[in-house]
Amino acid sequence: MVIHNRLEFDILKCQKDTHESVERLDITIKNFSEKVNIVAVYRRPGIRLSKSTWRKIFTNNENTYKTYYVGDFNAHNTIWNCGDTDRNGENMCEIMCERDLVCYNEDTKSRMGMVDQTSNNLDLILGPIEDLDNIRTYQLQDSWDSDYYPIIMDYEITNYIKKTNRISSSKTK
Repeated sequence: MVIHNRLEFDILKCQKDTHESVERLDITIKNFSEKVNIVAVYRRPGIRLSKSTWRKIFTNNENTYKTYYVGDFNAHNTIWNCGDTDRNGENMCEIMCERDLVCYNEDTKSRMGMVDQTSNNLDLILGPIEDLDNIRTYQLQDSWDSDYYPIIMDYEITNYIKKTNRISSSKTK
């Protein structure tokens, strides 16, 4: 995860009981008009997760701030532009529907197809359905020597700037 240097953020205490194949990093961005959570997720491939585990992944620890989930979920689903759908993709999609989450970058192919492999979209940006029109995502064409292309998320909101007005009690003539 790369965060713009003008953003103020706190690293949150992560859930420890999600699953041994899942790594999470939770942050709260503080200097927006409303605080926003971003949860970075990496799920190792090769292990099928239950729906209850996917629910834990998409839980934001009782935090009421708007939450976005980004990362490599290693779950295939044709809804987010994979060639096929696997059981993890089905379970993940069902929990996304329960939580009113959508995939913002369903038109990208973040994992480049190597020899005997097809390109897939495994790096996803997920968030509340009400922000669907406010989020822009695009894929960089430079892979930075990786087998994945970086996905950029742009979200336009105003920074929070605390303003104070000085009030004087002196009488005017």
